[in-house]
Amino acid sequence: LQGRSRLVAGLIFLIKIQRFLLMALFKARKVDEWSSSGLIPSISLQKSTHDCKSGVCENGLQESKSFESYGILQSKLLNGITLFHRKTPRLKSLQIYEELVKLCPYGRRTLVLIAARGVGRRTIKSHLLRHDPENFATKATEREGREYHFVSYHYMKEEMENEKFLECGELNGKLYGTKLDSIKEVIKKGQVCVLDCGPQAINVIRNREFMPYIVFIDTPPYEEFKHIYNIHRDSLRPRTDEELKQICLESQAIKNIYGHLFDLTLVNRNTEITFRRYLEEWRRRRYEAVLLTECLSGYPWFLIQEFWARGTLKGRSSVAV
Repeated sequence: LQGRSRLVAGLIFLIKIQRFLLMALFKARKVDEWSSSGLIPSISLQKSTHDCKSGVCENGLQESKSFESYGILQSKLLNGITLFHRKTPRLKSLQIYEELVKLCPYGRRTLVLIAARGVGRRTIKSHLLRHDPENFATKATEREGREYHFVSYHYMKEEMENEKFLECGELNGKLYGTKLDSIKEVIKKGQVCVLDCGPQAINVIRNREFMPYIVFIDTPPYEEFKHIYNIHRDSLRPRTDEELKQICLESQAIKNIYGHLFDLTLVNRNTEITFRRYLEEWRRRRYEAVLLTECLSGYPWFLIQEFWARGTLKGRSSVAV
């Protein structure tokens, strides 16, 4: 690649594909920049590089204290809930870039709130459900924070083996989980299903069937987070300084692994302000054209280009968030 520029960080237009030695290279330019073009490695190169270094990557992650200590790669969390994770390819979470296509404004089918424990994710979810119950709903058969849909232990285990759950876990000998069918029922009603789930669930729900809008609720820096907690200490769950530090480290670990999949990141210094910022972002994006990965769009790229030119690709009737 000597003598050629490389394009880093940003949206780009593909100009043409070139062959360089044994790998494919894409010649492209950045969106809204007409002065020059550059080369980016192909996904095939990325996959071959990942295969060569996979042993090193796996060992590095397993030995990394910042992941191992705070439950990101562990099956057992600090509150005693044993989680059961699906077998998902690691490459999906390590992808450096994705090919995008342009679509008319439309409604996302699910809103996924991701955060470390203790950051205020469920409070923000409750605000959203109370603010706009016509367009946003929690899982079918459940009233937020009040109800569960009970089934037998044997039936639950059978459904888990058939991968019918977005995520599931065991606490005190009882099984809990979020069933994919209950999410689909909300979508069929024309509402956006609001989910607060672990980051591992992103690889399951990030597809054209659920078309999620993924919002990450981040912590402020540790000292600021500690100061905010001390101000509201009387109304919050008691936590030590070490626990607050672990929350910040867990949040950073989630961002490091899954950050490239987030549609929006909000730093939660004040729950009301964070909620208003989300609403402002939703209203701003509601009528904008969007760039989506081809796997989320549901159409091959050549059909999308044709629909976009004709103006015949219409959005869903539900609210875009």
